[in-house]
Amino acid sequence: MWRKLPSASKAEALEGTMLAVRKSAECARTKLDWLESRHTFSFDRYRDPASMGFSVLRVINDDRISLGAGFPTHPHRNMEILTWVLSGGLEHRESSENGWRIRPEEAQRMTAGRGGTHSEFHPGRASRCTCCKSGSFSLTRASCPTTSSAASRKQNVGEECA
Repeated sequence: MWRKLPSASKAEALEGTMLAVRKSAECARTKLDWLESRHTFSFDRYRDPASMGFSVLRVINDDRISLGAGFPTHPHRNMEILTWVLSGGLEHRESSENGWRIRPEEAQRMTAGRGGTHSEFHPGRASRCTCCKSGSFSLTRASCPTTSSAASRKQNVGEECA
């Protein structure tokens, strides 16, 4: 069920909001034969009414996917999804039959817009793929689905951000 997001300014939306640190050990876990995942907010079968997200942010997951395994084709609608691969690799395939591999230290942004389907699998040589995913409600609900990816810029400790 979709609910309309309030049209308050960012400052108004965050006013009175208490931020809490949630350590990795405190996150909910999903453990399957092919997947180990930690969930910062309620996700899939894990439900915590006190942890449904933050503003429009609904997902922060830390996934470890076994070699040859992954997420079969599934739908998304009105979501912005960011995937950052830390190790291994992830093959992303869309309903439009477009597909590409996301390598370590690369990120991918997907705008689901009016809706679409995609799958993600770890086809690499490493024994597992480690990636962080975040998802938020889209602020442009009627948009066409789009995907883009980019390699991250390595930054040395102490180097100032450009």
